[in-house]
Amino acid sequence: MAALTLVVTAALWWIYFWPPHHTEIGGLRASIGYGYGHYFVFAAAAAFSAGIEVEIDVLTGKSELHEPWAAFTYTVPVAVFVFSVWLIMIVIVAVLVWRPPVESRFPA
Repeated sequence: MAALTLVVTAALWWIYFWPPHHTEIGGLRASIGYGYGHYFVFAAAAAFSAGIEVEIDVLTGKSELHEPWAAFTYTVPVAVFVFSVWLIMIVIVAVLVWRPPVESRFPA
């Protein structure tokens, strides 16, 4: 369990610190969306660590929670984390920052 937790934590760390989406934030609108989008990223990271504790309690017999439900306590936060980082990258960075400028239909 410890080795798998270390692997998942390293993978989440790697996904989060992928350089392109940290260097492309420029305007106020993108910065606010980027910042508030992190609420879900940080909440999922905290829920993942709590889910690991629940799974350890189930494996050691200190909890009466059934194993499939205990697995949800750490797999759902990983899915939320990955989806949140993906959403921040796609929506905030790709749409708001990398969007090509709109050309005017009217001559200047």
